[in-house]
Parts: sequence; structure tokens; C-alpha cells
Amino acid sequence: MTIRPRILRAIVRPEDGDDVTPGDNGEATLDAVVDPLDPDFDESTYLRAFPDIAEAVRRGALESGLAHFLQTGRAEARLEKAEYRALLDAYVVAMPPQVAIDTLTISPSGATLMTGWSDDRFDPLVAIDLQTSGGLRHDWSEFPRLVRADVERTLETGTAHHFGFLLVAAPARGTSVAASDARSANAPMFRFLSGVESRLPRDPVVASDADLRDLALAALPTAVAGELNPEVAYRILDQHVGTQIAAMNRLVADQARSRQLCERFGPKHGRYRGSVITMLRGGTDQIVPRLALTAAGPGTEDYEFIVIITNANQFESALRAARIAELTLGVSLTLILQPDGDPAYPGDEAVTSLARSDRLIFMDHTILPREPDWALRHSELLDGAPADQTRILGGMLYGSDGSLINGGYYFDRETSLLTRSNNVPVRITAVALNKVSDLAARGSPVAQKVAGVPAAFLSIDRSWFETLGGFTGEYSRAVYEDIDLCLRSRKHGVPAWVHPLPMWHFERRPPPRPEPSRGGAILNDWLLHRRWDAMIGSELLGPTAASEAT
Repeated sequence: MTIRPRILRAIVRPEDGDDVTPGDNGEATLDAVVDPLDPDFDESTYLRAFPDIAEAVRRGALESGLAHFLQTGRAEARLEKAEYRALLDAYVVAMPPQVAIDTLTISPSGATLMTGWSDDRFDPLVAIDLQTSGGLRHDWSEFPRLVRADVERTLETGTAHHFGFLLVAAPARGTSVAASDARSANAPMFRFLSGVESRLPRDPVVASDADLRDLALAALPTAVAGELNPEVAYRILDQHVGTQIAAMNRLVADQARSRQLCERFGPKHGRYRGSVITMLRGGTDQIVPRLALTAAGPGTEDYEFIVIITNANQFESALRAARIAELTLGVSLTLILQPDGDPAYPGDEAVTSLARSDRLIFMDHTILPREPDWALRHSELLDGAPADQTRILGGMLYGSDGSLINGGYYFDRETSLLTRSNNVPVRITAVALNKVSDLAARGSPVAQKVAGVPAAFLSIDRSWFETLGGFTGEYSRAVYEDIDLCLRSRKHGVPAWVHPLPMWHFERRPPPRPEPSRGGAILNDWLLHRRWDAMIGSELLGPTAASEAT
């Protein structure tokens, strides 16, 4: 029970021999004697508990409930009576603010997603905890508060108070929760500033880690409440949400890697000049025609080809295609089945560990060489160019209309995006030039240093790739993994280079699995800018980079 402050009342008690002192107006006053009252006394509760006293006060027979208590109530032990104690206890135990849970989702690994709202305008929500199993507990003391226009309309508050909340927790590595335990995590505790607590029963939905991650990404656009200013989204992600979703991306990649299967076809050499790694995003009928174009020219006999399939239903047909390629093309081919993996850039450790060369070439399935001798030219480039220009390199990517659509990355000023500390806002873009005829009029493309090269075609020294830690696995659909890798390389003194190695870059088919594109874009922008804005200087900004690409 809450202890109430003591009420002090001054009572004048004249006695013989008391000293009389003059007041400000010259009248005599007596020294006051302070009489402490019982700390449990409360005027309104006293009158509610004893209606007869309240009636006497109403008629004027008593000055107040306090007057009755001082005259007779204390002697009658009124404060100890059951009717007074019941009302007093009910009064001091404050009711917690209203709380509602919209979604509660838990994965078998212990990842958690919870959204909802609380009307905590007068008693702020300070902590939320949830027991997901006997040894796993989530305790949030910091979480983003979201604008909830629907709640504002329902409560008719007319205020800008942020009622909503969004909580995301990635599991600790190596932890797991049985489905029965996950469903038993149905009573999150909400604690408020006053100290009151509220436990709200809610049966959770059990989902896979990939589905839970996608639900969290899908919640981000709603959390931003339609505002285009990325600072709103960044503020939400900064409160642990961003790091937790990024950790979920790594977890999904790790899970796919642990279920990996491998089959090798064609001639086997002890060591290859390079390993061309492609993730299949379309049908398996693309495998043989694509290999016929990329693996049939001069110099390709020194290269091996690795194709990754993330759809388990395609593995049998992929095996048939690999046997055809083995018999007709004589290509050295490795098929990797990575079921339920994200259709992203194939740069994880399990894939690269299967490569049998010291050079990794990441080539998207939308990339085809413009010249059949591309592999020979690539080998000559590695042998003839300075080592610091070939440690990490990209080629010139051309569209089907002949225009150069990507000659490397640079950062461009964009006033609508988050401003850096030096008031130079930045965004990521590609070096985009005009038609090939216009380019030819100004001279042929030359090798140049750039901020980054696209992973659609990215060639990197294997040992350097491993030194950098490879792709992070944190970006949604691996967007910006390429520029992130290049910026890490630059940070360690090795910038990326683009060389006049021409490639066709065709349109990509829609992904077989719907992706939460808006939420993924929000997360990716936040990761990129939070990590690299402080490093971006004038040498990485356009449009100078665009003019120098010729």
C-alpha cells in the first residue's frame, strides 16, 4: 500500500505561563503546537466511507470530515474500519493505463515481433517484458513510439501523443524454442512510470524466422505513418529495431546455409583461374542457354561455374539441366541447393568455401557477356593491370538498347534525404550515361576508381573478400551489399575500380516470393547511411564521377 504524506495541522493550545508575542498588527499571538495526523487519513475517502458524517458536513453541523476525525473519529478508530480501509486501498492502487496488442508473433528460434498501443499520456509506458521459454526472456526498456491516427480518432484525444509501439527481438545464437513453448508465451508484462504493471493475455502466432522477419519489414511503412522524411524512419530503427531486423536477415541466411547440398558436374581441375557464382532467380530452363553464352568462349576453360538454387522444387530439373550442360558444353559446373534461402547475392561463406579458385566473380543471372572472349580479357586484366586496380573490380553494364546503365557507384546530393553532420545529404545512385554513340564520340571508356561496383558483376580477390568478411547478410534482399563491401575495402585502403569489360544487363524477372519492398528499402537506406555517411567525402560525390566515367 502506498504511504501517504503526513498531514500537519497547527492547533493553538493556551496554557498558564505561555509567552505571548506580538503579531505583525500588534495583537497578541500564541506559539503554535503542531499536531501530526494519521498518514492514512484522506478527506474524500472518509466522507465516502461514512455517509452519516458526509450528511452532517452537508447540513453544516460539521465543518469537515477532518473536524469529525479530530473530535471523535480518532478515538472511535474510524480509520481502521473495514469500509474505510476498502475504499482507501482501492484508491491508492492505481489502475494501469489501457494497453492493446495488435500482433504477437514468435518463431521457433525465439525471435519475437509485437505491435500495439497504450494510452499512457498520464503514466508513461517504460518497460515491456515477455517470457518466451524457461530460459529465454525479452525485456525491452527502450522501444519506438509510433503515431496511431486510428487510436487518436477512437480516444478523441486531438493530441500528437505517440500511442503505438513496435518491438522486434532477434534470438540469441544457438537458442531454440519448442512450438508449445512459443505458444505459451502469451502474457507480456507492461510496466509504467508510476510502478503499476499490467499483464495482457494474448495467444501468439508461431511463424518461421523468415516470415517473422518479413512481417517486421512490412510493419515499417505503417510505423512511418506515410511520412516521406526518412528521419522519422531512422528514429524508429535507431531504437534497436534496425539492428534486430538486420540480425534476423543474418539468421535467415545462416539457416539456409545449414541446409545446403552440393553436386558437381563436368571436368574437374585442381585449381581454376576464377569461380563464376550465379544465383538462379528464374526457371531452370535458363541454365543451359546461359552457360552456352558465358562458358563457351576462349579462356572459359580456366573458369568454373557455380549456380545456386533456393527453390527446392527446382532441384531435380536443375540436375537434368546440369547433365545436359556437362554432355554438350563440357563445362565445369557446381549446383548448390540452398532451400528457403533469400534470392540475394550469393556471397555467403558456405558458397565461397566450395569455390576452387583464388578469384570470385559474382555474376547475376541478368548479366551476359557482350564479347565471347570476356573470360580471356578478364584474365589478361588480372595479369596486366596494377594489383591495386584489380583487387576488387567491376565491368561496364549496358542495357538492351546499347546504353551504359551502370559504370560504377557514386554518391549524389539529394536534399530530400537525411542530412549528414556537415549538412551534405547523400543518396546512393549509379553512374548513368547516355547512348553508346554519344559515349563513343567522347572517347572509349577507361578504367577508373569509383565509390563502388555493382554485385551484378563483381570480381574480387578471394583472400581479400575473406579478409573483409564477405557480404554482411544484413541488408534486405542484399541490396547495397555491394556498395557496403566496396566501402569497407576503401576504408582499408583498397578502392574499387571499373574496367572496360563490357557486359549486357537485362531486365530482371519479378522474384518468385513477394518481398516487403517498402520496408526493406527503409531498412537498407538506414543501414547504409548510418554506417557510411560519416565517411563520404567530396571524392565519392557526383556528378564529377559521371563526367569522369568517359
